Amino acid sequence: MQCFNSFIYAEQYQGFQRQEPVHLHRITVGDGYTELLDIPMMQGRGFSVLENDSMAVLLNEAAVQSLGLEDPVGQALVRITEDGQEIFHVKGVIQDFHFEALDHQIKPLVIQSNEYYRGRMSYLLLKLIPTSSAQTLSQIEELWEHFMPDKPFAYRFLDENLQAQYEQEKRLGYVFGIYTLLSLFICGMGLFSLAAFHMQIRQKEVGIRKIVGASVVSLLHLLSRTYTRLIGWALLLAIPISGRLAQYWLDAFATRLELHWSLFLMPGLAVLVLSYGCIAYQIIRLAKKSPVEALSVNN
Repeated sequence: MQCFNSFIYAEQYQGFQRQEPVHLHRITVGDGYTELLDIPMMQGRGFSVLENDSMAVLLNEAAVQSLGLEDPVGQALVRITEDGQEIFHVKGVIQDFHFEALDHQIKPLVIQSNEYYRGRMSYLLLKLIPTSSAQTLSQIEELWEHFMPDKPFAYRFLDENLQAQYEQEKRLGYVFGIYTLLSLFICGMGLFSLAAFHMQIRQKEVGIRKIVGASVVSLLHLLSRTYTRLIGWALLLAIPISGRLAQYWLDAFATRLELHWSLFLMPGLAVLVLSYGCIAYQIIRLAKKSPVEALSVNN
């Protein structure tokens, strides 16, 4: 179990030997916060129930860099407020972690012990085993009502909170998925109809070629060349444009993957196979017709 205040404050700090202040973000937590959330300690140690941490702070790596500290553990850190200055000592350095959405850079962070506020807290943070059930939540609620009967019991799951930050991206992906499937369906139907019309025009040509010994494979190769070139040109045009739009969208995220040509390989092959399938069906269907039947058709 862990207690903490969820509010993130932007305040001015400076190292004891540093003149110009820097802006750092601050949160207040209880003992064992880093252990509970598995936040790695890079230097020093975290807050403990066995020690008085009222004037101790933890820094993330970004804060150490902003303050220009070489060996931060044990050094003094000055917080500048309207009421004056307060001096804390750095107890440890934690690894950078995202305390905001991934479209934000990791900001310099100061983690302060709630012992400074005599143990006051806004929330309790509990780690449940994966097999926990609704009965576990009921037991927690009973304990809550026993110790704090005047305050309503309300809970949220951390993974759901994190997931909620990306609801807009999920909706965007859902909408783009629907439009992609709809576009593929319309394009496939259009290409299928165009190939059918094209084959109808060339029925007599196919009949004559079959009479002189053309095979189905050679007819497929001959009649699909035009469509293959068109599809190839379409992919050459679409991939750079879609790649640029995807990169423009990814640029909004501080933490993002790098686009690679292989990411476009499978979608491109899928479009090529789908398009070629629509064309090949019409070509093979025509190529298997009797030459007499093909030549007797009046266009």
